[in-house]
Amino acid sequence: MTVLAGLLLAAAASAADLQVSASVDRTQVVVGEPFRWTIVATGASSDVPDPRIPQVAGLEIYGAGRAQQVSIVNGQVSSSITFQFQVVARGPGRLVVPSAAFIVGGKTYATDPIAVTAGSQTSPSPNPSGSAAAAPAAPAVFVSAAVNKRRVYVGEQLVYTFLFHTRVQLASSPGFSVPPDLSGFVFEDLPPRQWTQESGYVRMGKQYALFPTAPGTATIGAATLQVAVLQGGADPFAMFLGGGRTQALRSEPVNVTVLPLPDAGRPADFTGVVGSYRLDASLDKSTVEAGKPVTLTVEIKGSGLIKSLREPAWPEIPGARRYETLTSLNVRNTGDVIQGSKTFKVMLIPLTSGRMAIPAIRYPVFDPEARRYVALATRPLALTVKAGPAGAAAGPSMPGLVPAAGLRTLNQDIRFLKAEAGLAPARSPLPARPLFAWLQLLPLLFAGSGAAAAWRRAALARDPAAVRARRARRAAERRLTSAGAAAKHGHALAVHAAVQEVLAGYLADKWGVSPSGLTLTGIQERLLAAGIPGETVARLVRYWQDADLIRYAPAAAADTDLPGRLAEVRALLADLEGRRR
Repeated sequence: MTVLAGLLLAAAASAADLQVSASVDRTQVVVGEPFRWTIVATGASSDVPDPRIPQVAGLEIYGAGRAQQVSIVNGQVSSSITFQFQVVARGPGRLVVPSAAFIVGGKTYATDPIAVTAGSQTSPSPNPSGSAAAAPAAPAVFVSAAVNKRRVYVGEQLVYTFLFHTRVQLASSPGFSVPPDLSGFVFEDLPPRQWTQESGYVRMGKQYALFPTAPGTATIGAATLQVAVLQGGADPFAMFLGGGRTQALRSEPVNVTVLPLPDAGRPADFTGVVGSYRLDASLDKSTVEAGKPVTLTVEIKGSGLIKSLREPAWPEIPGARRYETLTSLNVRNTGDVIQGSKTFKVMLIPLTSGRMAIPAIRYPVFDPEARRYVALATRPLALTVKAGPAGAAAGPSMPGLVPAAGLRTLNQDIRFLKAEAGLAPARSPLPARPLFAWLQLLPLLFAGSGAAAAWRRAALARDPAAVRARRARRAAERRLTSAGAAAKHGHALAVHAAVQEVLAGYLADKWGVSPSGLTLTGIQERLLAAGIPGETVARLVRYWQDADLIRYAPAAAADTDLPGRLAEVRALLADLEGRRR
């Protein structure tokens, strides 16, 4: 019990212990060439959310992965998480990499902003010497969009590439005015495409790793790029001053056929994980005393949507007590495939001495490359448990009992329960009692409950997107309840950050997309297209914009009724929920 108390205290103190920092690999950068931004969060909890990063004019920020280390030493948890980003400057001059914020336990922890200086871009000139010139009728600039796979399974990764092509000089670096609509996909950033030359054009672009969430035809929406092209005789300093003729270039939508996961060969305990993975398990020690902790670690590594990997089903381990699972996530977005690992650590307390067997742990997945289900399993593990000091594994103490008069306690595991024994009157046998007949119905009740649970698990595996949508309101309510504590203590920044998180999370769950892919403009357009009244949409926009304002100007929240704002958001969600049925 002492170890469990230590874990709970560590979790409760995680907010106070959180430390955050940020750095860049260089402060002198080049327009169009990415530089690395690293954020580190350390503390006594493994459950640290992703940082909140505001949009900054002149900078494009791409996730490049994360690495996490979690350790348990004598029941004390420590965690260090490193978030990697690639940042691209879209214009020359002095720019500021923004402050990144973590919301933990109703408190905000922010990194310091970092100033960088961007020099002129070094993209190759159009029609370089020795390259094939473009045809005279070819456009001066254009965009293209493509995917590497047109048919994929639910949850299988594909790569979407958006490219900008030019054969003329530019007045400034191009940038998205309308990003592609990725509804129906979970997506991760991939490294931006650098300037290259081909067929008389130079080109650059963006890439996303997409994971479809439901079978059918999924459409990646058109994207619009703003570009300023130098005119003949234009000022040669226009690229520094923002001159030139501005054009809006729009890509074509891209359709993808998404196949459902096959029914043939589906394991009964399949939970919807798709990808190519390996499974390993280990113990941090091979010998331990009874009553002392040992850590069981299960690692799932490979390629796929790493962050969505679920906790394995832990087998029963006779003679041991199991405590809460700690999770760590490592993701690499450095190539065209999302790779990494997710690690689950659980603390075991052996209760008796002897040889303890840890059974194999199963983890079924669907491998889209092999087009079949694979039942991953760890090897069984063995642990030698030595007898600890007297009473070490005796379990909880019983302070209400005292030794009988004239007797003495021989050891902690031998206690007199009663000073005198008395005989109770004989009772009728169990079969003769009325309660016995009702007890006969219990097996039928248990069997029915088991069948209902199995049916529910199968339904979850068949349509995880629909299940996510049905649970959207409950998930939003949990977030609002957590924000209530911050409201009571007057933490305006945390409350308004939670409001934005609640709204984005609710809509992302309803639409089966990633919250990070939602923009306020896109949300307005989609809600209005779905027939949501303009007044309702305007309320959402006001709450969202208030949260943005207070993030950058905290003093604006001085007169805000924080509990009232949470109540308003609850009412808005109820209105949206009612109209969407």
